[in-house]
Amino acid sequence: MKLSWSRSKELLELPLEKLKPDYWVFMLRRRPWLRNTLLLILLLFCLGFGAGYSYIFKYTGDLKNDNGNIVDFSKLNRSDFKKSSTIYANDGKIIGRLFEEIRSPVKSEEIPSLVKYGFIAAEDKRFNPDRPNKFMIDLVCDRLYVGVDPCAIIRAGLGQVMRIRNTSGASGIPSQITRLNFGDEIESFRIREHSYWRKFKEAKIAIQLNKRYPKDKIIENFLNLIYFGRGVNGIAEATQRYFGKDIRRDELTLQEIAILVSMNKSPSIYSPVFNKPDLADKDYKNKRDKEIVRMALARDRYNWVLGRMMEDGYISRKDYKKSLFKKDEDLDIKLVDLRPLKNRKFDYGNRVVKEFLLGQKWTEKELSSTAGLRIHTTIDTKIQKIASEEFEKHLAYINTEKVIGDKIDGAFVIIEVKTGNILAMSGGHDFNETQYNRVFATRSPGSGFKPLVYAAALEQGKDYFDQVCNCSFTMR
Repeated sequence: MKLSWSRSKELLELPLEKLKPDYWVFMLRRRPWLRNTLLLILLLFCLGFGAGYSYIFKYTGDLKNDNGNIVDFSKLNRSDFKKSSTIYANDGKIIGRLFEEIRSPVKSEEIPSLVKYGFIAAEDKRFNPDRPNKFMIDLVCDRLYVGVDPCAIIRAGLGQVMRIRNTSGASGIPSQITRLNFGDEIESFRIREHSYWRKFKEAKIAIQLNKRYPKDKIIENFLNLIYFGRGVNGIAEATQRYFGKDIRRDELTLQEIAILVSMNKSPSIYSPVFNKPDLADKDYKNKRDKEIVRMALARDRYNWVLGRMMEDGYISRKDYKKSLFKKDEDLDIKLVDLRPLKNRKFDYGNRVVKEFLLGQKWTEKELSSTAGLRIHTTIDTKIQKIASEEFEKHLAYINTEKVIGDKIDGAFVIIEVKTGNILAMSGGHDFNETQYNRVFATRSPGSGFKPLVYAAALEQGKDYFDQVCNCSFTMR
């Protein structure tokens, strides 16, 4: 009894810093009783886990949301995404969006395979049992995978017990889309409650989704729901925002794929955009140093993703080495071609488009979140750019000596005579300051109408000395 108590006391008094893998290896070799005790605990843990796992797998249809209703597993089929409406110029370039969330849903077949494999390698490698490279343990774990990965759960649990910080999490792709799809119904999903009960509920739904839907549908839903930071949702908008590419037709590089995959973990930490602080900022040096550290972490994550893709056989070692991010690379080298969400030069024209659609019985809600319209206009981006720049220069010139309250504003519209197409428009100097569109202001034409009158008279053979009686007359 005394010996047993002394051993227990020895364990209880172990300093936390000694709870490291190398220390435990040493302890297990020196003390067989400790090894046997831990094996017994592990056995009991596995038995308990197996019982819980069997229960979750068998009873999945009774989970209710916060309102007491049975969870609707058909939600993925409806694809209830908030879809922004997109406005295009006559050359196909995007000039504006009507949105509540910026999202452009795509089908699984429209997403490049390597993009999907990148997310699978980083988030849930057992989601694809047909991956090229496997180890012996994978044969067992792949068979046990049913939407949740029991091997990953055991690994994460042991990592917590052993205080190993670098163990990966156990939330696979089905678990993540569970939070993304049902967060509006179950509060613990929405607030990411730190509890085993929340994990239990996630696992139940994830297993059910894995049973009901093909893998292609699950990965499609997942990639359309991810938030990529800077107001962007979904893989299609992310490729457009960060790289200026259309995922449906443009090829992404391995580096671009690694960046997108990494941002799912944390869009703010793993953002590829180097946020250089203002030189005038008093805390400039401190902020810059923090940003340098963040970018180093981001590059490490990008390289980790590439490594996972290579380990699972999705890319070759040669491509892996070629695509690695260099830690000592100049931070001023841009990793992305960040596109603005909106261009203020087109704001007045886009407002005209919106008002026209509202007049066609579309509602604000439909235009910004459900319709997903692709609106093609006659606006010419080159003409709009030139006209807007000259317009702003002219307003700045004539307002040079004006006081703030007495500034002159203006408007312009350029119309193609033969077709009537509107090529460019601006209703004022700044849409954010005043949304009043002066193009449609009703004012007397004044002397501006005279050239039209005189041109018509000259066409009729009249000259400058002819007089027209300003009196009533009858036309027969």
